[in-house]
Amino acid sequence: MPSRPPSRELCAAGARRVEEPLLATASRVDLWLVLEVHGAWADEVGDAIPPDSAVGRGLNPALKAVPRSRVLFIKGGGGRQRETISFYVAVTDEVAPRLYHFELESYDALAGIDLFGVLAEEERYEAHRDARPLYLVCTHGTHDRCCAKFGFPIYSSLARQQLENVWQCSHVGGDRFAANVVCLPGGLYYGHVEPEDAPVILESTALGHLYPRRLRGRACYGPPVQAAEHFLRAAEGETFLPAYRLWSQRRVGDVTEATFLDTHAERLHTLRVEPAPLTGRRYLTCGTEDAASVRSYRLLEHQESPFQAETRSAGGMEYRLDPAAMRDYGFIYRLRRDSLQCYLDKIQMPPAERGPFFARFDVTRHRLISVGETPVGAVSVLEREEGLQLANLHLLPAYQRRGLGTAIVREVQRRAEASRRRVTTQVLKVNPARAFYERLGFRIEGEQGLRYRMAWEP
Repeated sequence: MPSRPPSRELCAAGARRVEEPLLATASRVDLWLVLEVHGAWADEVGDAIPPDSAVGRGLNPALKAVPRSRVLFIKGGGGRQRETISFYVAVTDEVAPRLYHFELESYDALAGIDLFGVLAEEERYEAHRDARPLYLVCTHGTHDRCCAKFGFPIYSSLARQQLENVWQCSHVGGDRFAANVVCLPGGLYYGHVEPEDAPVILESTALGHLYPRRLRGRACYGPPVQAAEHFLRAAEGETFLPAYRLWSQRRVGDVTEATFLDTHAERLHTLRVEPAPLTGRRYLTCGTEDAASVRSYRLLEHQESPFQAETRSAGGMEYRLDPAAMRDYGFIYRLRRDSLQCYLDKIQMPPAERGPFFARFDVTRHRLISVGETPVGAVSVLEREEGLQLANLHLLPAYQRRGLGTAIVREVQRRAEASRRRVTTQVLKVNPARAFYERLGFRIEGEQGLRYRMAWEP
């Protein structure tokens, strides 16, 4: 990493001096793999993990398969030398995050943890659930000197008050906002933290609230939605984390429209935000040679409306399509696994490849299919330039062959027909679902490895 010119101001000091806004600067992360590693860390710890090492073999399959996953190294927790190695798995979600804690005899023990089983919320890992928040302070001086200069005092301040759950950690993003603190499993990012903020962060996090004064954003959202949540909470004076659920989002040009469901008042808040360039240029890190322009966000509109769940009918059932989030990852993973396992047996896919295969989906692009309050399936429809792609459709066995799957595909077709677009999907060659799609007018238009490519034309 290039060293900072001697005469130049520290990047975090410069950001503080000009009072650069913190809002909407958090990294987007759904899955955190947090491993205790002592000694000096490389500049980018993820790039420094040898693929053939015990750590690489243990972590890399999940890091490669699960979108928006991240590894962090930690050290210094507990204030004493220990004979075991701490390893945490955190799944970030807006209302139902979860944290698992493992004590390892060695890094070789990572091979005994099925991270895909953890994601699937398998019963064998329930004993490792940890209800206590985890506090990570970036002190990664080899990445940026601001992380060490501003991070160490905050780590010491937090550790004096709550030793067991406070750790130094590797780079979390946003060097110029040091000292940076990340609270897991909620994925709360705090920046420019001062020692007097430490007790407030500990108390508010333990109670399920956020601390607006130092909040950079929440890792469960991308930056534009972080900004929308900031404006919503500022207007409503609400700090309780589960108070809102992201119901929908869409982007038109530079404008992002985010709709949140107020879970208490059963109302929808729709906010439109757009980037707002800031004056001047900043050094984003102490090691960058050139200053760059930066931006924040401004609120364009905030509207409220009553909430009413939209229901549909099929096969004598009323069902809903609700947005999925990381709290639903385990259900969709198990659904995919149970639906496809027998077909992977037929094609003789090696067991080591199956976990990554089942995990390779973006939960935020799915809708839960619910009958009453019970999730019974999931569907993912992607907008492509050439049309709509029906990426996934799975139902629990008790809800198959009852007209539900047909109704959902027909709805996708009607949506495509209204804009004169085609619908495409892929089906494993050994999967009899091919006949289901053919009955609905899909035709095979090619092959891709083990799958047929199928299309429906309006």
